[in-house]
This record gives sequence, structure tokens and C-alpha cells, in this order.
Amino acid sequence: MNFQKYQREAKRTSASMGSDKLDLSHMVLGLHSEYNEFIDAMFKGDDVNSKEELADMIWYVANYATFRNYSLETLVDRNLSSEYHTLPYYTSHLQDLVKKFVAYNKEINRKEEVEILKHILLKIIILFRADDDEEIFKALQNNIDKLYVRFPDDGFSEERAINRDLQSERKELEK
Repeated sequence: MNFQKYQREAKRTSASMGSDKLDLSHMVLGLHSEYNEFIDAMFKGDDVNSKEELADMIWYVANYATFRNYSLETLVDRNLSSEYHTLPYYTSHLQDLVKKFVAYNKEINRKEEVEILKHILLKIIILFRADDDEEIFKALQNNIDKLYVRFPDDGFSEERAINRDLQSERKELEK
């Protein structure tokens, strides 16, 4: 697994909602809600679920990038300044860009958007607390395997999204 392959695999389970505004709104809302699930998993001491939530955050970033025609791999920039800002700081900035696009028809500044996405990915990578990329790529592979359990055939379906087999999904995450 690498970021390029992950982005292709993640796209399989991301259904377009019919417009750029809805697609981007879905991605930024999902990104932030996964962060909240990550915090809950951390407080419960559930390392498997913590990594799954981080991988889910990358799923949302990967699909956001796909909708905007960015390569996830080129957004990974470990040379960024590790500022004091937290992940929610950057996700809220991304949400603000999307909100202005949705509510005011203001075009998204692509340069600003890319910088924000780079910071978001860096913060997620830091939260993995991994010694190397192999641990991150393993979590991303487990995330894709979980999604194949949920959506085994042609990708996303509303029915399968609602009626999940959480026990089977957890088995994939624990591999």
C-alpha cells in the first residue's frame, strides 16, 4: 500500500452526491466527525479503533483530493513547519473554504486549499505516532480491507452503509 494506491482504492467506496458542493461538503464534514471518533477511541484506549479513525480521516482527504483532481501522494509534505496549530484548526479552515463555495459561490483558492490539505495530512500522520510509513500503510490497507467487507461488489451502497457487519469489519482491522 502507498498513498497513490490508497487514493484509487478509497475512490471505489465514495459515491458522488451529484455536485461539487455536496461532494466537498460531505468530505469536510466527514473528516471532522472522524477526528471526533478518533478522540473517543483514544480516550477508550482502543488502539485498533484509533488507527482506523485516522485511516478514515485519510479516506476523506483522499476522496476530497480526488474530487479536486489532486494527487494524495503529492499532498504529503513532511517538511512543513510543525506549527502549534491542531488538526481541528486546519479542518475548520478547509470547512470555511467549502462553506464559502457552497453558500456564496466563492471559488476555492486552490493554493490555499492545497496548503491546508498538506497540513491536515501531516497532522494525521503525526497522530499515527508511527516509527515509519509501513505502520501507516498497514492501517490504510486494513481500512481498505474493512471497506471491501462493507462494500464487496461494486463499491458504495446506501443499504450496505447502513447495515454493516461491524464484527467482520473489526476482524479486518485487527489483522
